[in-house]
Amino acid sequence: MTNSINWTLFAYMAGDGGLSDDGVGDLEEMEITGTVKNTRCLIEFDSSGPQYDGYEGTIRYLIPEKNNVTNKANRVVLERLKEKDSGDPQTLTDALKWATTEYPSSNYLVTIWNHGSGWRDDRSRLPISTLKRRISGRSKTVFKHETVIESSPKMRYIAIDESSGNFLDMLELSYAIKQSGFSEHNKIGILGFDACLMNMLEVAYEVKPYTRVIVGSEELEPTTGWPYAIDLKSLNNSSDNPKDLAKDLVKNYYDFYNSPPYNTDEYWPITQSALDMEHIEELASNYDNFANKLRKLLETNKDDTVAKLRRIRQNVQVYAPKNDFDDYVDAGHFLLLCKKFLDIDENTTKMTITSLKRVVISNVHLGEAIKNSNGITIWFPENTHKYETHLTPYKKLSFTKKYSEWNKLLKLFYSSERIE
Repeated sequence: MTNSINWTLFAYMAGDGGLSDDGVGDLEEMEITGTVKNTRCLIEFDSSGPQYDGYEGTIRYLIPEKNNVTNKANRVVLERLKEKDSGDPQTLTDALKWATTEYPSSNYLVTIWNHGSGWRDDRSRLPISTLKRRISGRSKTVFKHETVIESSPKMRYIAIDESSGNFLDMLELSYAIKQSGFSEHNKIGILGFDACLMNMLEVAYEVKPYTRVIVGSEELEPTTGWPYAIDLKSLNNSSDNPKDLAKDLVKNYYDFYNSPPYNTDEYWPITQSALDMEHIEELASNYDNFANKLRKLLETNKDDTVAKLRRIRQNVQVYAPKNDFDDYVDAGHFLLLCKKFLDIDENTTKMTITSLKRVVISNVHLGEAIKNSNGITIWFPENTHKYETHLTPYKKLSFTKKYSEWNKLLKLFYSSERIE
C-alpha cells in the first residue's frame, strides 16, 4: 500500500551549543512555507534554555500546512521531553525511531543540524557560544565553526551538546542511524548535514549503508545555514527521486547565498554539494588504487616525487585554513594536480576522476578562495604533526579499515619528508 506522505523532513536540531537562536530562526523559516497534503515536517529541538517556547528541555514540533487566514504555518508542539543529550547516539536513535514509527513516510530527508568538523576531532576548541557577533539583529557566530586551538587525538564529529560536553563521532553517528532501523534495504532518501565541513569521502563512506544521497558542505557554513523556507517549497513539489530533491536543495543554497544580503564576503566562501551513495564504493576503491600507484611512484622516485607532491599539497584546494581545518583537501582538485604534475598511470587517474564525477551529482560554490571545489574532500594533513595527532582515530574509520592505500601513502609521504 502506497504511503500518502511522499516526503518527510526530519530535522535533528542539536541547538544546545550556541546555536539556539539560529534554531528558532530556522523554525520560523519553516513556518513561512509550511507543508502540503503529501509532505510533513518534524523537528526535535534541544535548546539551551527556557526562553525557547517557554521550556527548558527538548521539544518535538510539527510544521503543519499554512493557515489560510494568517498565511503562516504556526509550529505545533507535539511533545515536551526532559533535557536530552543531543550528543548521545541513543538520543538520535530514539528521535529517528519516533519520527519513522509515529509518522511513516515513503521518503525521508533527515538533517543533522549543528556544528560540524568532518570526521576529525576538535575537542580542545573553546565553546562555540563564547564566539559571538551580531548579524541581521541576531546574536550569532558568523560560521558554525570558529577557530581556537589544536585538537586532541579523539574524534569529534557533529551534534555537540554544550550542557553535557558530549557529541557524536563518526562511528556513533553511523551506529545511531543503524539502530533506528535504517539499513541497506531501508535507506534514508537524503541525509543532510546542516553543519560545517561534512562532505568528505570518509564521512560519506561511514554512512553509505543507510542513505541514498548526502547533501552538505566542504567548507564552513554560515549560521544562517540552510534556507528552509525555500527548501520546504522544493520538498512540497518534489518527485519520489531523492536525487532530484537533493539537486534542488543544492541549487536553493546557491541561490540564497548569491542574493542580498548574503552575497558578501561576510558569508562567503560558500560550498554545497550532493553525493550519490550508489557510486561511493566505486570512488573509494578507485581512490585506493590511485593511492597505490602514487605510493609506488613515491617509492621508486622518492626525492622528485616528494618535492612535487609537497608542491601539490601546498596548492591544492583546502577549506577553513584560519580555523585549522586545512588538512581537508578537495579530492577532485588533488587528482587533477597529480595528473598534471606527476608521471602517474593515466588510466588509473582518469577512472578515479570519472568515479568522483558519478558521486558528485550537484556542486556549487561562491567565492574566489574555493574556486577549485569539486564537491567532496579527503584528509591530507598539512604536516607530520597533524598526521600523527589524528592517525589513531583515522584508522578506525570504515574507509580506512577497508581501503588502506591512502593512509599508507600519507605515512610514506610524511616519513619521507617532514613538513612542519
